[in-house]
Amino acid sequence: AAEAAPASAPAGAEAAGTVPLGSAPVQIRSVAEWEAALARAGGGLLVIKVDSETVWDTGIPEQDDVQIHYQAEAKAVHEERMARGNRIKQAFQSAARAVGTAAFARHTVGAGDEPPSDSSALRRHLGVQVLPTLQFWRGGRKMWEHRGAVNMESAISDGLLFYQGVTTAGRKVTEVATINSRRQFAEFVVHSPKDRLQVVLVGTATATPCVRIFPAMLALARNFADQASFARLVGDPARGDFAAIVRDLRIMEVPTFLFFRGGVEVGRYVGSAHADVLGHMLSFGVTPLPSPRQLQRSAVQQPPPQQQQPSLPPQQQQLQLTQQQQQRMQQLQQQQQRMQQQQMRQTQQQIPADEDEPRRSTWRSKESNLLK
Repeated sequence: AAEAAPASAPAGAEAAGTVPLGSAPVQIRSVAEWEAALARAGGGLLVIKVDSETVWDTGIPEQDDVQIHYQAEAKAVHEERMARGNRIKQAFQSAARAVGTAAFARHTVGAGDEPPSDSSALRRHLGVQVLPTLQFWRGGRKMWEHRGAVNMESAISDGLLFYQGVTTAGRKVTEVATINSRRQFAEFVVHSPKDRLQVVLVGTATATPCVRIFPAMLALARNFADQASFARLVGDPARGDFAAIVRDLRIMEVPTFLFFRGGVEVGRYVGSAHADVLGHMLSFGVTPLPSPRQLQRSAVQQPPPQQQQPSLPPQQQQLQLTQQQQQRMQQLQQQQQRMQQQQMRQTQQQIPADEDEPRRSTWRSKESNLLK
């Protein structure tokens, strides 16, 4: 019942391949239904998950090919994979209901009454080789896919953030601006305040590193909101203004982070390492905003303000200073006397017992004089 189309959908909508927005994912049974769903989505985002009720591959060949020789271990691995599969199902269904600007579909192998040949043909048509597989389509083109159950929950979130600019809860992301033309690029870089750092992410819609790095860029935009502005320029290198801008900026690889200040490029970073991007941000003299937990911790650890003692008259200050100096001199003299006494005792112990008495009496007289 949870997988069925909502009551407000027209009769036969699922069979015709229509994908209602903001509803549970619709089951796709054949290539014809998939083509109808693509036509219905038009230029919008269409997300499809292909999975199975019994197979949950990790997507990592080294792990999927491991031979498990013990029955108890095989049972534990199977239970862990099924639990992960249930979490993925819940995350996908929750995102489908919360995000009203994208369409969601699914194909579960062996779950319906469609012939096995239709399921095999659909998987070949989609290029699915691993179960489960998550794909993002727009305008009839496959933008990106994630294979395997490992990190698929984060892949759902990353794909929605990158392609639709929304979270899995349906919240619109506004911290990072989107640049679609040369005019918008000039307005963002040139017309921004000179004391603020401008950060532009240049990437393509089909590059996995660009998809994966975008959540980190969003976190940077939130932490440096008072000192830097963030935007992204994502497109097809062979189309429109994107190709001209990329050529003018001498972009050779993606993702590339460009840093501007006062309309002038002050640095760039090519790669998708989160720590390196943060390091470049800090090198330009910007500091992140403290988190609410840090603010609360600093307020708790901050000592109470000390009461300032009233200042003394100059004569009393001089008298107090003289007394402190005298006390210090007395302490030094006492320490010196103790050291001399200890040294004399050590010397007495070193004198042999058969030596003459005058020498021993000389040391005793020195010690008595020192004590006096």
